[in-house]
Amino acid sequence: MLIRSTPQRPRLDDPAENRAGRSKGISWGTVGLGVVGIAGACGPAAAQVQVTPQPEEPIRLNLVDQVRLSHQEPAQWSVSASQQNDSMPGWLEWVPTNDANRIPGKRQFDDNGWTAEVRLQATRTQGDEQWTGGVRYSMLTQRGSWAPAAPEYRGYRTDLGEVVVQHNQRVELGNGSTLYYGVGGGVQAIGDLGGHRVQEQFHIHGGFGGRTGSALQTNNTTPGTATVTPLVTAGVRLDQPLQLRDWSLRSSLYSSVALGQGMSSLQGQMGLNYQASSRLNVEGGVMAAGVYSNHPAMDFLHQNGVRPGAYVESNYQVSKHVRAFGRVQTGGIQGEPVYTIGFAIGGGPGPWISPGFN
Repeated sequence: MLIRSTPQRPRLDDPAENRAGRSKGISWGTVGLGVVGIAGACGPAAAQVQVTPQPEEPIRLNLVDQVRLSHQEPAQWSVSASQQNDSMPGWLEWVPTNDANRIPGKRQFDDNGWTAEVRLQATRTQGDEQWTGGVRYSMLTQRGSWAPAAPEYRGYRTDLGEVVVQHNQRVELGNGSTLYYGVGGGVQAIGDLGGHRVQEQFHIHGGFGGRTGSALQTNNTTPGTATVTPLVTAGVRLDQPLQLRDWSLRSSLYSSVALGQGMSSLQGQMGLNYQASSRLNVEGGVMAAGVYSNHPAMDFLHQNGVRPGAYVESNYQVSKHVRAFGRVQTGGIQGEPVYTIGFAIGGGPGPWISPGFN
């Protein structure tokens, strides 16, 4: 019997054959097919990411981060000097007032009462934060000195000085208006601060002449050194733009409270502010002040009461770092017409809220 032997076909699941077949089939063809497959699978996804990117969440800063970022802005400085006086120049004699503030029988103002005041201020502004400090030196004299002198005239006088530092903040409101507020403190002194000697030398050497010697008030109502008391100041201001271009409504409230024997005041004003040009700003409005003093040195002024008034002020940018300003007002803390003139040096703004006085 003839037996034919037929060779077996290799098994596909033979381990050795599988190893040999895989080692040959994976070489470059499989790798190529794999790369094409991966590219085909990832291609549409990559295209989708590029066409419809996911929106980024807005970065929300907490209060600490906002303060930190605001402190990164460069600080700006401004230093100002000004003087206030009730001896109005001739071209302002039309300002309305009662006869007690004028030389008897004349239109000329009498240079009595809140006679003269000198102010120095320094302001540091950084972002929405501001620090401002001020020195105020006032010479106060009794009314009724001009002939014929009032029967109660005794030549009384006193001085008032304040040193104050205040921290101001600015907040932009949603309706386009801006809110400013500030709190500060310092000291107030009332009494003999050398005002008579300052006036005497100014009248002699200042080029304006005027009264000297016994004709100038010499009787300090409190002999010796002045009394000093702590002072707290605060204020708030709101600027609201109007529909008229370059016009805005500005309202403010200032206060200073003597924590002891001294003078306290609360003054509010409201006016229209007009930005006439990039350099000139003008404002005018009405005001009222309430004043209270429990210091005996100020009794001769009859200081206590509420006094309505009006004001007009302007600011002019002379150059990039020099600004001139002026103000005329009636009533208020002084209780009579006074004018203020001054200048500021520096690249920063003036005080958003002055510490206790304007």
